[in-house]
Amino acid sequence: MPVHLKLPLPGGTILALWRIDEEETPLASLCTVAEQQEAAAFAAPRRRLEYLAWHALLHALLPEAHAAHDPEGGPVLVFPSSGQNTPANIPGGLPHRQNCIRPDTGLHKNARSENIPFEHTRFGDPLQTGEFAPLRHIGVSHSHGYAAVILSAQPCAVDIEPADSDFSRAARRFISPQEQALQPCALPEALFPALVWCAKEAVYKWVRISGLSLLHDIRITEIHPETTRTNPSGTGFPALEAFHRLTVTAAGKTLQLHGFTVEGICCVYGIG
Repeated sequence: MPVHLKLPLPGGTILALWRIDEEETPLASLCTVAEQQEAAAFAAPRRRLEYLAWHALLHALLPEAHAAHDPEGGPVLVFPSSGQNTPANIPGGLPHRQNCIRPDTGLHKNARSENIPFEHTRFGDPLQTGEFAPLRHIGVSHSHGYAAVILSAQPCAVDIEPADSDFSRAARRFISPQEQALQPCALPEALFPALVWCAKEAVYKWVRISGLSLLHDIRITEIHPETTRTNPSGTGFPALEAFHRLTVTAAGKTLQLHGFTVEGICCVYGIG
């Protein structure tokens, strides 16, 4: 389907969701040839759909851009030198991401990719140049029939997960007793683990330091109801619920994140 949710955020940042209702062929038609080829490398049909969906969402938001991967495997925006390229004919292949197991959770983390066509600042951050440089950062997530993309002039990240996911076995691996005590009384008990999980996953993507422990290295210190809420732009978008602001420490930084639910999906994002 078209963009399912578009949320304009401060500084020109855009957060959007795509509900994956399509079959693989219609989604592939919205992507570049290189993206179709990379999607085909995934054995699981669901994984192919998710990959194609977030690229289709990117093209719907910013037709001039496509995505490559930085040296740590995270997505980065690339703008073709000519404005004549369309999603169906952008030439060249993007590096294929290989998966390795993240030691702290046993979950997958994208491995290092080489020879990526973009520049870096002196701090090593990906830097896009040219007409569309202001929106040079991208964050991506996909889960259970949805894909999410965040585009910003600043480093950013997003993570989504079904709000009712069963974390009963895994919770002790990423929620400390101190964090459990932070659960707001107004927050449904079933939503709390998903909110914490999405926040920590978003921070992991945001700081881009491999090997951080979700339990020991990424700590949530505050969770409060969000008083300032941004509503979706346009008509026909679903209503947002359960707004919360989270303060998280990781890698010597204190980061502010924002979370909400929409149609049973928990979404947490950070910018800055």
